[in-house]
Amino acid sequence: MCVGCCVVVAAHVYVLWKVCKERVGGGDSDVPTIQRRSSSTKSTNMWKEDDLKKIPCFEYEAEERGEASGGSPDPCAVCLEGFKVGDKCRLLPTCKHSFHVPCIDSWLVKTPICPICRTPAN
Repeated sequence: MCVGCCVVVAAHVYVLWKVCKERVGGGDSDVPTIQRRSSSTKSTNMWKEDDLKKIPCFEYEAEERGEASGGSPDPCAVCLEGFKVGDKCRLLPTCKHSFHVPCIDSWLVKTPICPICRTPAN
């Protein structure tokens, strides 16, 4: 019984090894194509500082929704901290979501989409 289990485990390990080896070594012609596409897409969608400066900024002000403490009920989706009166915020033009300026700037440099709704942020 124990020998049978060892044989099954050994066969399973061998099959997994073969599959991994084929994906890494045998499918070389497909891998560079995928990598080229993703890297070229990334480079064309990257935001630069000049682009970020074009997105509107504003200072957060408490609204009349019972925000006596001066904080926002909806936090910045990047840092998860509430907005406070006087915080510099940025409004994405397409979806109209707001974020702290440093938070969304660092986000857009890495990922050019809104962190809330995934709409392209251009």
